[in-house]
Amino acid sequence: MLLAGEPLGEAVASQGSMVMNTDAEIRKAYEDYSSGSFGVPWEAELTDEEWQAHVLKFRHLMMR
Repeated sequence: MLLAGEPLGEAVASQGSMVMNTDAEIRKAYEDYSSGSFGVPWEAELTDEEWQAHVLKFRHLMMR
């Protein structure tokens, strides 16, 4: 819950749990989520080695 803050002065678009600046950014975020680019869902428990392997798998996407 946001009680106070400075106005951003930027456009805000939201859908479901995504909040971005434009509808196109929301669509891209959902595409990334669907393709696994957002990572493993929080409820998944990974070993350190499994997490490192997952991060390396998507490293190229984070370097854009």
